[in-house]
Amino acid sequence: MALDRNAIRDRLREYYEQHGAIPPLAALADLWGFASKSSAARIVAALVEEGFLARAPGRRLRSGPAFDSEPRDVVDIAVDRWSAHYPQEPIRGYDVTSRILHLARSIEAGVARASAREGINAGELMVLDALYRVGPPHSITPTALRRHLLLSLAGVGKRVERLTALGLVERTPDERDRRSQLVQLSDKGRALLDRLVEADRDEAHIAWAIELGPEERAMVLRVLRRAQQRIDKAEARA
Repeated sequence: MALDRNAIRDRLREYYEQHGAIPPLAALADLWGFASKSSAARIVAALVEEGFLARAPGRRLRSGPAFDSEPRDVVDIAVDRWSAHYPQEPIRGYDVTSRILHLARSIEAGVARASAREGINAGELMVLDALYRVGPPHSITPTALRRHLLLSLAGVGKRVERLTALGLVERTPDERDRRSQLVQLSDKGRALLDRLVEADRDEAHIAWAIELGPEERAMVLRVLRRAQQRIDKAEARA
């Protein structure tokens, strides 16, 4: 099966890390699984043009200025296309916001996968987490729960019904108002949360943030908090 351009770059980076040099054309053909040097030569020409590789004396190859840069992805490609038609100032915003949106979708997908392994969906996990966050005894009225989750009362009710059926939450009388009931996190629900939290140490959608250094972490949090505050103020004025 033919390698895509990212896989070709990745294999070359791996070789360079092991040997400290770019191999000759014949070795590149073997590395990439091509039957002929001519196929490898076409790839090399394209990599030289984009700055990933560079020509060296004696018909040798060396790493180019783009060799150590991050692999290109769908956001990089989108920015290239916007740059061909749009003014540069908005693109500086699109570059960052599209990257955040792409990351958010990946995180959401990771949360959905982790939840599915426990037999629930991401929305139901949010209910369990909201109950945990209100503190002992981890109980709250459906109306207050709705405010925590920004959902309709019907939407909250559907999730609570399923979680109750699974034994992850319980309905208990509200001592302050006997006409209503509280939704309470059960021991089984708390155990589920504990398992997910422990597993998050090795989940890619969480681990990248765990692995940030102190300065990186502080910078990321500062930038994201400032961005949210700016948006919240604008929405409050609208």
